[in-house]
Amino acid sequence: MDQKIHIQLGQSGDDILKRYPGRFILSDHPSGAKFYSTKWTTDARGTIEVGTADTLFVVNHALSVTGNYSASFPSENIIEWNINAGLADSSPIMHDAARQQFLSILERLRKASWSRYIDLDAPRLSGTEAIRYAQSTSSIYGLDPAHPPTLNEWMHLPERTLWKFSSKSGYLTITLSRDLSRGDVHQPGAYFVEYNLRTEKEQLRQLVGPDKRTIFQQALPAEIKLMKEERQQAENALRQQGIRIDESYKDPPIP
Repeated sequence: MDQKIHIQLGQSGDDILKRYPGRFILSDHPSGAKFYSTKWTTDARGTIEVGTADTLFVVNHALSVTGNYSASFPSENIIEWNINAGLADSSPIMHDAARQQFLSILERLRKASWSRYIDLDAPRLSGTEAIRYAQSTSSIYGLDPAHPPTLNEWMHLPERTLWKFSSKSGYLTITLSRDLSRGDVHQPGAYFVEYNLRTEKEQLRQLVGPDKRTIFQQALPAEIKLMKEERQQAENALRQQGIRIDESYKDPPIP
C-alpha cells in the first residue's frame, strides 16, 4: 500500500474519505466536531505532503495525523491538522544525526515560504537569545528557525521545544520532544516531532479564548492591544538587562 497522502487546510472531510478509502477513520463528537485520523506502524511509517503548491512541505516518518472539523464553522471544513512523526525510520538515533535531520526540516519550511512567527505577547528575540529565553522564562516560546543550534545547544534544549511559523496558508507550530534520560551525546537518543497546522481564522480564535470563538472578530482588537502591551513590557525589561531585541521582526498582517 502507498504510504503517501496529501492534506491541506480547508479541505472537506468527505474529500479525505473519498481520496483515501479505508485509510482514514471518522470520529464524531457530541459537540458536532469531527475528527479524521489515520495511523501508521513504527516499521512502515507514512509520508505526508502538506499544503498547497506555494507553501507545500513534506513530513517524513509520519506515525499519525488527525484533521479537526468544527460544527460551529461548517463552511471552513478542516480547520486544524495535527501530525505526529519521528526523525528517522527507527526511534533511537544519534543526537547529531537527529539535529541535522531537524535542521533540514526547518530549512525546507523556510524555502517553502514559511516565516518565523513570534506570539504577539512575546518578546522579539533571535538566535541564542531566543534559546535562553525559552530555557529560562517561557517553555512555549518559539525558537529562531534561522539559527541552527550547535550540538551543545541541541543537547541542552528542554524536553519540549517549539518553533512557530506563519504563511499565506496558515500557522504552524512544530514541537520537538526528546527523552531526557538519553542524554549521553555519544549514545543514541529518542526524538518525537509534532506538527500543529491551523487556518488563520482558527489561530485568531485561539487568541481570544474558547468563550469568544464565535465572535472573535469583535474581541480581537482589545486582545491584540493587551498582548502587544505585554510584549512591550517584556522587551523593555530585557533591554534593561542588555539583551538585544530583534527590531527587524514584523508580525504577520492580521485582517
